[in-house]
Amino acid sequence: MKTIKAEYNGKLRCKVEHEVSGSSVVTDTNKNNTSTGFTPPELFAISFLTCVGTMMGYEAEALKLDISGMKMEVSFDMSKDLPRRIAKIEAQLWIPCKVGDHHKELLMKVAKNCPIRHSIHPDIDESINFHWLEG
Repeated sequence: MKTIKAEYNGKLRCKVEHEVSGSSVVTDTNKNNTSTGFTPPELFAISFLTCVGTMMGYEAEALKLDISGMKMEVSFDMSKDLPRRIAKIEAQLWIPCKVGDHHKELLMKVAKNCPIRHSIHPDIDESINFHWLEG
């Protein structure tokens, strides 16, 4: 089982340090617009987006496609009712190279099979939108 350690630093902030590289991430809250780091729901959305992008990267390398520079964006809405939760999450991906139909299908398939996507509760309205370079 993978273990990640974090520390609560007070004032609604936590710090997570990457064991191998020593890099760190600070989480915070948007309370009073004083955030100095990503909120936990933002990290969830980032995990979803980067998992999709990474899976596409693996497949692109296997297909000898260069998708370097692929732009990615994620949006999400929180529920209005309790318990608070992510109610909707939507990813947008702009693929910067021309891709044939067969390779498009393969890239979309691996994107939709990323581990984070499979971990999302079925009640969450989730989508991935692909924007292909035409021509």
